Amino acid sequence: MYLSVLHAGSAECGFNPSLLPSKTTPESDSRIQQFRQELTIKCPDTKERLFS
Repeated sequence: MYLSVLHAGSAECGFNPSLLPSKTTPESDSRIQQFRQELTIKCPDTKERLFS
């Protein structure tokens, strides 16, 4: 399930939220500030992106 969601859609790291079984919502600003390092992932194209 995880890999099919990860590689199935958009240009940025191939993530397609419409394939998830539940609604997705962005993280709050305070949570992003607190967990920025944990939410930042280096993608296969070597760019680091914030996933929230």
